[in-house]
Amino acid sequence: MNAPPSQFGRIAKEYEKGRRAYDFNAMEYVCALIRKASNKDHPLVLDLGCGTGISTRQLYQNRIQVVGCDKDEKMIDVARKHDSSIVYTVGDSQDLRFCKDYFDAVTAFGAFHWFTDVESIVNIQHVTKRRGIFAVINKNDTGDFRQIFDESLNDAIGFVPRHAKLNYNPVKSLRERLFADVKEATFDGFEMYDLDEVLMLCQSLNAWNSVPEGKRRKVLDELRKNFSARLRSEFYTRTIETVVVSGVNNKR
Repeated sequence: MNAPPSQFGRIAKEYEKGRRAYDFNAMEYVCALIRKASNKDHPLVLDLGCGTGISTRQLYQNRIQVVGCDKDEKMIDVARKHDSSIVYTVGDSQDLRFCKDYFDAVTAFGAFHWFTDVESIVNIQHVTKRRGIFAVINKNDTGDFRQIFDESLNDAIGFVPRHAKLNYNPVKSLRERLFADVKEATFDGFEMYDLDEVLMLCQSLNAWNSVPEGKRRKVLDELRKNFSARLRSEFYTRTIETVVVSGVNNKR
């Protein structure tokens, strides 16, 4: 599946305000995998589908040389405003304009479900050194966040948009494309939001783009009502698991 180029740019502001950093332990794990495989203290990594640069900045803070890449120029514009010392580029997984074996590793934080097609994966393998790591990181809800979101949309507008991660299986995708030593690690955690922040999170989801403009106020009112009922000490707790799927590039 591939997202239209401007799809997330329309919600860049909400994405910036509603999305949280990735789990500390998961990030440490990813960086350790990359360092071990590359035998370098400061490996060069392509963070593909980087959005507004949340994961890119975390990699950089972990002393990784990183290039952030996203197909949406508006998302990259937001990312560049955070730290001018990080290199960002507008690019598509189906047209990665880097030399063969350029990167020690490639990461995809919350983005791989958009480019699991064969062409994109072949391109990822092309720009990654042999025996380099490709790491796919996803946040999966283990609590009631997505249920509240879906029920609120259904109550307000009578339908729930198709989930972008339907039938998404990164372990299968990596094994089918002949990555070696494919493995999965899970890190349990939670994120805290006040009411305005959780509403921003809802509006940062891809499904929000499917809500008709004229009905968004009604959906927001329904979301506000349902999340307000679940606040504890003025905060909503979103329980999640951060899943890291990694494989070794075995292509020559």
